[in-house]
Amino acid sequence: MINKLFGDIGYCLIFIYGYIMLFMIMDIKPKEVSKPRQIAGFAFLSLVFLANILAIFFSKYDIYITYYTLFAQLPLFFTVLILSKYNSILQAVFGALSSIIMSIPHMFISTSIASLFGDSNIVYVILSFPIGALTLYLIKKLVCPSVHYMLKYSNKGLGIICASLFSLNFLSYLISHFHFSGDDFKNNFGITFVLSLARILIFISVIMQFERTRKQAQKDSEHQSTLMQIEAIKAQLSQTEKQAFATSVIRHDMKHNMAIIDGYAKSGECDKISELANKLTNEINSLTVEKYCENSNLNMVFSGCFSKAQEQNIRVFKDIEITEDINAETDDLSIVFANAIDNAINSTKNLDDKRIYVKAYTEDGKMFAEIRNTFMGDIIFKNDMPYTATPGHGYGTKSMVYIIEKYNGVATFAVENKMFVFKFCV
Repeated sequence: MINKLFGDIGYCLIFIYGYIMLFMIMDIKPKEVSKPRQIAGFAFLSLVFLANILAIFFSKYDIYITYYTLFAQLPLFFTVLILSKYNSILQAVFGALSSIIMSIPHMFISTSIASLFGDSNIVYVILSFPIGALTLYLIKKLVCPSVHYMLKYSNKGLGIICASLFSLNFLSYLISHFHFSGDDFKNNFGITFVLSLARILIFISVIMQFERTRKQAQKDSEHQSTLMQIEAIKAQLSQTEKQAFATSVIRHDMKHNMAIIDGYAKSGECDKISELANKLTNEINSLTVEKYCENSNLNMVFSGCFSKAQEQNIRVFKDIEITEDINAETDDLSIVFANAIDNAINSTKNLDDKRIYVKAYTEDGKMFAEIRNTFMGDIIFKNDMPYTATPGHGYGTKSMVYIIEKYNGVATFAVENKMFVFKFCV
């Protein structure tokens, strides 16, 4: 009787563990979805949990196992659709299969050890806690970052991955019927072990591919950072050369201008003296390097971007107060600002109404920024990011978000008052 009770508790733990795994892998945060979806999700999970508790404790073991997919696994799919921000059909299938497969190691190890003690369910329940906690920790550290990156930025090959995992999962069901205890487990240990191992290896190979893609994106981001710095330096050198040339011209003409002023003074033409003085003042002021912020590297980026906008006759409205005290690396922030302003320039350069607004300030070591620009046409959003199907486009935006999230920052994209708005905080 006690052993059966602990067996029922063991199945409850498997169920709960699977949903914890799902929330981790799919990065499910109910507060990020709408209130109706939160309510629907809570009601759905409560119903599923209650149904499983009743089925586990008040029905025969064989009946629950026969309908295990219906009771415990299929609801994983609908949970993703209701509560996850990655809620396409394909992503929901991937999330459900991933949580099922990543639940295998802890179940298999616990069950195998428990079988050495006469298939003791008490031993299984006791082992489930440390083994389950360790597995969750490892998956959170080693698996989740790569999965989250790929779910957000690319679904390439996800269909083939899901088909492979589903086939192995279905085959495992046909052979073992998900019996992880008793004689069924012992009789089918070999084939169950092989199928479980195959599913895990396929999933690990997928994660490794995800991780390679993520690291490549990081390298591309670093490469882009170098290119941005080079462009900023080139723009600064070009501006310095122009200023040096203009300074030499003013210096060359100064003697001539002083003679003209002397002539105006002798003839009492004060208005002309004032007019010439204003002209000379404006020429000298044009040589002054505009300082947008205290950070010299960011100042170079702003200078280069705003010069590019000026060449396109785009009006740029600036409100920038950035100090040196920033938590994020300047090189990374340079990429974000350069990409954001460059995107804004490309969106406005062919319009009649060419306007860009750049606002940025620091407070308590954090940076808050907002870039607005006019645009034409419709903007498609996917996973809360502007989406384009044009080959070779969209990498800059992904790079920006990747950098911001690296510092646990927040980035948002929206359309407000017929203007495209990008805001971020790091």
